[in-house]
Amino acid sequence: MRQTTYRTNDTLRAAVERGLERDGVGARGRSKWICSKIGNLIKGEPTLESVSAAEGLDDFPLFQSIQIDDETEALIEHAYLVIRSIDPRADGIQGALIRAAIRRAARGDGGGR
Repeated sequence: MRQTTYRTNDTLRAAVERGLERDGVGARGRSKWICSKIGNLIKGEPTLESVSAAEGLDDFPLFQSIQIDDETEALIEHAYLVIRSIDPRADGIQGALIRAAIRRAARGDGGGR
């Protein structure tokens, strides 16, 4: 496991809190919950089109830290390859991936725990 930090905003932070509450996960399970949502995104959306599409003009002034497990780390590495094959100059992929997974979960199509 490794710790990572991603940029977020109040809207996404609130979406995480609602998702944790909805799925019956306590604050100590936040990292595991987000990792599962990243996995659901990558497995459910092979082209990962939503990763950069939703970033738009949003501002992400806040920082949030989570622990990334080895399985999710491998999925993120795969996502880098997919996204860079589409846009070789893509930047901030990990943060965009985490935010896309949170958005997907907030819409209710991020799978269960």
